[in-house]
Amino acid sequence: MRGRREAGTERRPRRGPSFANVIIVVCVAVSLFVTAAAVWEYHRLDTVMPAGALTALLGLWGGELLIIAARQVLGSDAAGRPRREDAGGEQPADSPPV
Repeated sequence: MRGRREAGTERRPRRGPSFANVIIVVCVAVSLFVTAAAVWEYHRLDTVMPAGALTALLGLWGGELLIIAARQVLGSDAAGRPRREDAGGEQPADSPPV
C-alpha cells in the first residue's frame, strides 16, 4: 500500500497566512480602533471634531491604503509565484522556466 501514490499527486503541507498579511490585518485593526475611539470621544463630549484630528485620521487610513497597495504590487513578483501559462501552453521567450 505504501508505493501506490501516483507521481505528482503528493500533498504539500498547508501553510498559514504570510507575515505580511498578518501585519496588514493588525494595522487595519489598530487603525479601526483609533478611528472608533476618536469619533466616540468627540461624540461623547458633544463637540465638533477639529480639522486637525480629521486630517490625522484620514492620513492614517491613507497610509494603510499605501501599505496594502505596496503589498499587492510587490507581492506578485517578489513572492516567487509562478507565472501563468498562455492558452497555447507555451511560456514567453523572456520568462524563466517554471
